[in-house]
Amino acid sequence: MDASQNRTELMARHLRCPDHPDQELNYFCEECKDGLICPECVVHGLHKSHCVLTVARAYPLVVDRIEGTLKEIQAAEQRLDTAARQLQQAKDCAMDDWRGLKTRVASEFAVLRAVLEKKRGQMEDNIDKALREVVGRIQDQLQRLNSGLEKVRSVHEGLQDRVSNLFKV
Repeated sequence: MDASQNRTELMARHLRCPDHPDQELNYFCEECKDGLICPECVVHGLHKSHCVLTVARAYPLVVDRIEGTLKEIQAAEQRLDTAARQLQQAKDCAMDDWRGLKTRVASEFAVLRAVLEKKRGQMEDNIDKALREVVGRIQDQLQRLNSGLEKVRSVHEGLQDRVSNLFKV
């Protein structure tokens, strides 16, 4: 027996069964695996038909199980760490993509604004040119009309003068 087994047996000798306080906890139930039990629990109690081992025999088996469980926990922890790193990398990539897309959208909208501003300027120039042409045509027609009106007035005055002169005689 090694030192750790001796220590376990010493501890077991001083521990008492909660159901049978006069009994020491000297056994381990292989089926329940929920702690140490006393001889009374093995013979007459809940563990009556269960496979039991002495503390000395159970100790190395329990230690092996614990070590196996610890290795499984360590492997799970490593898998979780790896998954966490991968998720962080995915998050970082997503954030980089988001920033890139946001910058691209801003750039594309800047180009669109410039194109729209240029198009607005062209349209305003076309409207101004069309207005000048229309106003110019209207002014030309107005001048012709005014010129014709002056001739009509002149003729009208001339006729009035002749009619007036005809009646003076």
